[in-house]
Amino acid sequence: MWHRDWLDEQGTGVSSQRGERYARYTEEQKRASVDHYLTHGRRASRTMRQMGYPSKEVLASWIDELAPGERRIRRGPVPGELKRDAVLKVASGELSSREAAEAVGVDSSVVRNWKRQLLGDAKGLMVAKREPERGDSSQQDDPDALRGEIATLRADLERLRAEQRAMEIRLAIMKG
Repeated sequence: MWHRDWLDEQGTGVSSQRGERYARYTEEQKRASVDHYLTHGRRASRTMRQMGYPSKEVLASWIDELAPGERRIRRGPVPGELKRDAVLKVASGELSSREAAEAVGVDSSVVRNWKRQLLGDAKGLMVAKREPERGDSSQQDDPDALRGEIATLRADLERLRAEQRAMEIRLAIMKG
């Protein structure tokens, strides 16, 4: 068989298509898979399950070909110091778990799991997000000024309590 094809090829000068690979998927199928990947959370397994094709490696090559730089690349483990900082910011109310997760480069559920692991029983520890501003309390004889100073002192007390809770959180994290 191959000899006859070779003789025909030599005689006509037209190469036979024998031995050439055919495309298993059309360009439309490739584009549909890559579009699904990009619009549905960039999850390769979800795209493969929904579309019914291709393998993870083939999908990764399509994404690199049709949308370079858009593929999620798995990173190694997050260092412990970054975990502690993210948990501290979430527990203190400085950032939400979603914001902390974006900063570290993981999913928000991962940050919540770190918080559960590091804080353990200290579930209820939360620190106020805002710090009160201090007003001017120069007039000590005026009742309104005294009321203002009382409000300032109460705000300071709340801030100090928040700092104490933050220190308790840090201590719980350090204890592990």
